[in-house]
Amino acid sequence: MSNFQTAANEFLESIDLSPMLEDDLDGELVLEINQNFSLVFGFDQTTETCVLRILFNDLPTDTRVLTELLQNSNTLDVAGYNLTFGLEVAHSSAYGEIRIPDSDIDVTHLRQVFPVFLQVSEWYAEVKVGAAPELSSQNHPQMWM
Repeated sequence: MSNFQTAANEFLESIDLSPMLEDDLDGELVLEINQNFSLVFGFDQTTETCVLRILFNDLPTDTRVLTELLQNSNTLDVAGYNLTFGLEVAHSSAYGEIRIPDSDIDVTHLRQVFPVFLQVSEWYAEVKVGAAPELSSQNHPQMWM
């Protein structure tokens, strides 16, 4: 079992979910967290990198929100790694992801990433209704922590 699988299963147990990542590294585990987003645990076997992804559940992603996310890609540091935003063209939906080498990952990374993903999803919901400030005017470390 990879470091990623061990860390992910330990994290899932800590939030009262049964360990779900099996020895098959080809699959992804998708957890629907709330109406705004899902959390995806994945693994890139080519680079032996763990992929933690936040998927925004509305299709297509709101244009204002998407613009803000893409303009601020690679500007947010979470657990020592960049939170990068992108666009899944096939579904016109946005995502944010953090990639951590399997040799480096442990459960503390997941414990640090999860609350940030929750805050991003809350911000996303607020921007859609015009209640949140734009990302570019924020002090990023304070906004997300």
